[in-house]
Amino acid sequence: MRPVSTSTVVLTLVAFTLICIGQPAFAIVSGGVDPSTTLQSLYTYALPVGGSAICVTSIVKGVHAAMDGRSFKPHLAGLAGGAGLAYGGPYLLQHMGLT
Repeated sequence: MRPVSTSTVVLTLVAFTLICIGQPAFAIVSGGVDPSTTLQSLYTYALPVGGSAICVTSIVKGVHAAMDGRSFKPHLAGLAGGAGLAYGGPYLLQHMGLT
C-alpha cells in the first residue's frame, strides 16, 4: 500500500472541516413528534428490514461454518433469537394498537 502524503491528509481535514462548518448540525423544529406515527414507521420499515438482515446474515454465516466443517448450531441459535426479536417486535406493536 502506498503511503499517504502529509499534504493530502491536511487538505482532506480542511475540506472536511469546511463542509462541517458550512452546514448546521441541528435543525430548528417547531411542534412535537407524534409517538404513534414514529412507532408506525418503526413497525412498517425498520423492524422488517432488521429481521431480514438478521436472517440472511445468520444463514450465510451458518452455511459458511458448515462448509468449513464447523458447527452451525451457534448461528442457528442466533437466527432463532434474532428472528424472534425482529418479528416479535412488530407482533407486540400490533397488539398494542398499531396496525
